[in-house]
Amino acid sequence: QFIPPRPAERHKHLFPNAKVPRTPNFNPAKQDKVGWMKDLPLLTPLQIEEIDHHYRQRLRSLQATDELVDTVIKKLKEKNLLDNTYLVYTTDNGYHLGQHRLFAGKNTPIENDINLPFIIRGPGIPRGQSRTNPGTHSHFPATILDLAKIKRPSNLDATSLFDPKHTESFNVEFWSNQSTEDGKFEQHSNNAYKALRLISQQHNLYYSVWCTHEHEYYDMKEDPYQMVNKYNTTDVNVLNRLDALVSVLYNCKAEVCKFPWRTLHKDGKVNSLGDALDAKYDGYY
Repeated sequence: QFIPPRPAERHKHLFPNAKVPRTPNFNPAKQDKVGWMKDLPLLTPLQIEEIDHHYRQRLRSLQATDELVDTVIKKLKEKNLLDNTYLVYTTDNGYHLGQHRLFAGKNTPIENDINLPFIIRGPGIPRGQSRTNPGTHSHFPATILDLAKIKRPSNLDATSLFDPKHTESFNVEFWSNQSTEDGKFEQHSNNAYKALRLISQQHNLYYSVWCTHEHEYYDMKEDPYQMVNKYNTTDVNVLNRLDALVSVLYNCKAEVCKFPWRTLHKDGKVNSLGDALDAKYDGYY
């Protein structure tokens, strides 16, 4: 049984008026999705009230974690170790609360579920710098090994987050039912998909292929809240490149995951979607 987070007693009174941000994709009037998500009804006022309570409980429960971080940093300062220590903050998944009419959960490919925080503080890390290159949990081993100046094994599936030769894309997948975390165990079947996030200077795309034979395509630059599925109006010469990329990434290992375009173009002349979209490759795809 799923229940809202339980904060420490000292934090139970905090954030009495906090609510889930009412972004455009929060309980939208129009639901342009596929599979089981396209048939979700609008959330009721009572459900929205429960979602806001769940959100407040998450904020409250994090306060003890915040205190723990403060305690650790103070102890490192006390031992004169802070300047020689890497602190890494991340999580195992995102979370949705009301977006796209979803209650509470984390098993879908929407941006709220797959976009994770990843923050590093430590020796050699510039203050306040952010990076836009995509990263996943698979980038974590190479990143930590590089920071520790330990040679990476050749079989890692991703480069370091600091590597200038990073990939522009990564695979997102799920092969089971969707569980709703709303105080009872509720499932939606056929929550099975292969999805792709591709981020570069030229592109910021989301593409998915569902086991129901449905597809999604969102240009995240112009539609960051994934409101309008443009699969049926997108140039086939873009879609067939993305289909090929999904096929390479779905079961890749090591160098193939790091540099998937090299599997499709053995001559090494194509290293990005931008390269692959050259009209001379239309016949190939």
